[in-house]
Amino acid sequence: MHHRIAKFFAIELHRDSTTYVRSCRVQLFPAYSSELGWFIRSGIAIGTASRATLAAAVDYGFDGDYRILLAGANRLGLSNRITYDIEAFSLPVEFRGVDNRATNPQWYRRKEYIASFRWRHSYLSHLFIGALFSFRTAKAEFALSADYATATQIGFEWGYDSRNREQNSERGLYLDLQHSAILLSEDRHHIAHHTLIMLRGYQPLWSGGCWASELYAEFFTRNTPWLFAATTDGTHRLRAYAFGRYTGRVMLSLQSELRQHLFGSLHIAMWGEVGELAERLDKLGWRNILPSFGAGLRIDIGKTGRLRFDYAIGSRSTNFTVSFNEAF
Repeated sequence: MHHRIAKFFAIELHRDSTTYVRSCRVQLFPAYSSELGWFIRSGIAIGTASRATLAAAVDYGFDGDYRILLAGANRLGLSNRITYDIEAFSLPVEFRGVDNRATNPQWYRRKEYIASFRWRHSYLSHLFIGALFSFRTAKAEFALSADYATATQIGFEWGYDSRNREQNSERGLYLDLQHSAILLSEDRHHIAHHTLIMLRGYQPLWSGGCWASELYAEFFTRNTPWLFAATTDGTHRLRAYAFGRYTGRVMLSLQSELRQHLFGSLHIAMWGEVGELAERLDKLGWRNILPSFGAGLRIDIGKTGRLRFDYAIGSRSTNFTVSFNEAF
């Protein structure tokens, strides 16, 4: 049964190693989040002989909510790679404040448009350097008011990557350090700054078992608009808390997950996590830590994809999501 489910979710339209377009795969499956309920997730992925990939994905909810993503990657020789994506979404958000000390929820509709470009150069086996550029505009529509923000972000990154693969890794180490300048359209006289630190480790255990961990930290300067600050996303970290529920210009999280292959295309996972968001670094405190723990089921789709079902429990919050590939 699970083999049939996996084949249904990923239909291979084309695979031929002698043509320029080497593969073409279509995905169509139902997905779920606590805020949206059930919605339809569809996508198409194309691979070429020049090792370029292009993917398009559309999430559409029955109440008119949507998320559209177009993403591509091109390899330039053995050491250089460029990636680019364009994203647009309109989603309802239960907002509880600038940090996790707030408890009075407000519902608003968040509309956002993002275009980003990244170049990465690998050297000395596992080390890499890179540059990134993005343009972002966001709007929060409350019942009686609306907030807007538009920004251009320019930055650089340095890191180390020894993972056996980018998605659904089973061994290796990944370190990414980024720093960006944020040029604000609403405040042309001041420049905001963003720093991101991400450390991930993957350790094989017994047969079919893997222990994965992630340390994640984000820091924004005080003049960063709250719409661009760090936030819970309900999918990748602090999975018990839905997208946009808590925000802060400082975010720290630590999660650890045990992944186990059962048989065929089936996997299970269990994880625990702690994290915190605050307006400033000196506002972080033990009393405001957000816990998150849960378990999930995974189904392999094709050779590299994985359908993910997660149920997470946190502080006064639960979240069930159906998504694609591992959280990190």
